[in-house]
Amino acid sequence: MLVLAVALAGCTSGTPIDSWTLFPPGEARGAPVELPARFELPNEPSEYRLRADVPVPNGLRGQKIRFEIPYFTGRADLVVQGRRLALAASPLVSGYRSEGAQAWEIPSELTDTERIEIELRVEHRWTQSAWLTTVPRLVPTGSSAAHTVWTRIVNEVFGLVAFVALGQIGFVYLAIYLADRRRRLYLFFAIQGMGATLYPLFITGYSQGLFGTYDVNLMGAALCVAAVSSVHFAHALFDRGKASIFWNGLASLGVITTLGAVGPFRSTFPTAVAVAACVGAAAAYQIYICAKLLRSNDPPPGVAFVLAAWVFLVVGASNDIFAWLGIAEILGGARAAGPALAMFGVFQSMLLSRQHAVTLARSDDLNVELAGQVEQLEGRQEEIEHLNEELRRQIADRSRQLFAALALVGGGSTASVSFSPGDVIQERYRIKESIGKGGMGQVYAVERLSDGRMLALKVAQGFDGKDLARLAREAHIAARLSHPNVVAVVDVDVANTGIVYLILELVDGPTLGGCADRFVETRWSLDVLAQIAEGLTALHDAEIIHRDLKPDNVLVSGDIDHPVVKLVDFGISRVLPGLGPTTTPRDGDTLVAVKNPRLKVEAPSPGNEGTTLQSPLLTAALKQTGSSSSGSLTETGLIAGTPGYMAPELINVDVGPTAAADVFSFGVMAIELLTGRSPFPEPPMLAKIAGHLKPVDPGALDRADLPVGVQEVLLGAAALEPSDRPTAHELAEKLREAADGTA
Repeated sequence: MLVLAVALAGCTSGTPIDSWTLFPPGEARGAPVELPARFELPNEPSEYRLRADVPVPNGLRGQKIRFEIPYFTGRADLVVQGRRLALAASPLVSGYRSEGAQAWEIPSELTDTERIEIELRVEHRWTQSAWLTTVPRLVPTGSSAAHTVWTRIVNEVFGLVAFVALGQIGFVYLAIYLADRRRRLYLFFAIQGMGATLYPLFITGYSQGLFGTYDVNLMGAALCVAAVSSVHFAHALFDRGKASIFWNGLASLGVITTLGAVGPFRSTFPTAVAVAACVGAAAAYQIYICAKLLRSNDPPPGVAFVLAAWVFLVVGASNDIFAWLGIAEILGGARAAGPALAMFGVFQSMLLSRQHAVTLARSDDLNVELAGQVEQLEGRQEEIEHLNEELRRQIADRSRQLFAALALVGGGSTASVSFSPGDVIQERYRIKESIGKGGMGQVYAVERLSDGRMLALKVAQGFDGKDLARLAREAHIAARLSHPNVVAVVDVDVANTGIVYLILELVDGPTLGGCADRFVETRWSLDVLAQIAEGLTALHDAEIIHRDLKPDNVLVSGDIDHPVVKLVDFGISRVLPGLGPTTTPRDGDTLVAVKNPRLKVEAPSPGNEGTTLQSPLLTAALKQTGSSSSGSLTETGLIAGTPGYMAPELINVDVGPTAAADVFSFGVMAIELLTGRSPFPEPPMLAKIAGHLKPVDPGALDRADLPVGVQEVLLGAAALEPSDRPTAHELAEKLREAADGTA
């Protein structure tokens, strides 16, 4: 307003020219008219003329005179005394209409007379070019009529400010919404702001440079959408739930109406009606709900602010709607809705900013409170970790004691153990279904009755002491560590019926062998292999060797596209304190054959248990003692494992199970999964006995998509000499680096 006051200071009222003669298109005879007026002309491109015989004011005779029209959107030429004059300022945008205020300079030689003849030749290019709703004036050169200055500042200066303000508001809040899709409030506000920008852009004339004669239609459609979006904004702001579908229907009807009336002579009235309906309905509704909320016992913060903003907008927009509908030109050509929209957007933006500040303050308070709760939870988590560690220790101790006791039991009953769905074990676990069966045990899905958690229950096939001891040993080994890539032991116990059972976490997913087709995907393959290597590293760090690493002993859980793998089946695993790639046999470890025995290869068991190699000549070469740490459950003359994945050095009587043997199994498995074939044409142990074992061909892993470092470390894992193989830790490190690099 200060800018407006300064600009109007020193302005003149000028000499109005309100009596004219109208010459319609193609007619030689004119009719007198009084301005302001709206002329009834054909809705087609044409030209009409307005002529006036004007007395020159005494003070301006013989001087330059300025002829001004405060607001007129028709493109016109001025002819004075038969001489055509150019506009004092070229239009900002060349199009089918003018942006508003227009002025011409009349030279002094034409004003050195009592009266001058002035003629306006108007290009009739759209409906409103026949609307001359402001009275032209004569003013001294170097000055302007106050009316002209008023309309120019409101329409051009404030209109441009409104466009920038609304555009910035809309863009900023749209960016906030895109960053966090939960903030739908910001989306509705952004639609309001960006939709409303087209109106001040239209008033300044720039929209015709972008959209041509369609700018009226697009502006009207955008205003209808913006008005209805404001209703959704209010509902979100005041937590009133979703707005009625009526509003979306009203917006759709408004858009159809405006876009359906295409053409400069057809668009004005349908657009005005559609916008008046949408804006009027939205304004009335929101003024109503704001007033209603204000009268409530606990009005929401800022509701009075929103009410004031809508009242302000209604006052400003009413002038423009009346002008577009042809009812009245209240402000003499000034289009107040543009500035009103800008102020409306600024008010609501300030409200959102205030709410955002309040939210941040609340967030700070909550963060402080949350930090205290996190500290408490961390203390409780530490306590829980201690309890879990103690629980694992107790399970390990209990399973070790069971193992020690059962290992002393000779051959027991050959009766098989089986359960049916619905059976309850010790009033703690209910059998749901059988999910696996192997040579050494059966696995069932069970429900823990205390909390409904689904788990896996594993039992030995029969009551033989050594079978039961193997199960207890598996519990003892698995309970020694906790790692995301090793199946977790939950419980181990003996039922009243004498059945030893092991409770494990339930892994709902296929074995790695069942996912062989996914190994064509580089990132997926590297991530899965890295997880297996990480699980194997955890085992070795805990002084455990697996001894039967193969695809069927790796389960895939979770989302198949982002899986978590679990190492399972520790029935033939060993605990070897101080284990390493060159570990020598210890008392209680099962040793394997002398060189070149006559080996018998037994058929693989139907489950996940390892195959055994047997020879009657092994007996003399085997040692067996009763170590309390691991015991010896493999009969003399037997080698436990799966031949295709077993390290060749295990055939040597001087070599016991080692970490390097696990790494060899991993290398063979990895190459087989990545290429679809084993790197060895026959089991390495058998080939070594037969005397024709050869190193892996460097071309066995010909995958161009695999990094060279990965190929080298996997081929190294399948090396014939244990000392040439990397450690599990080195495997995990290289594979994880490659997997993260391809993510």
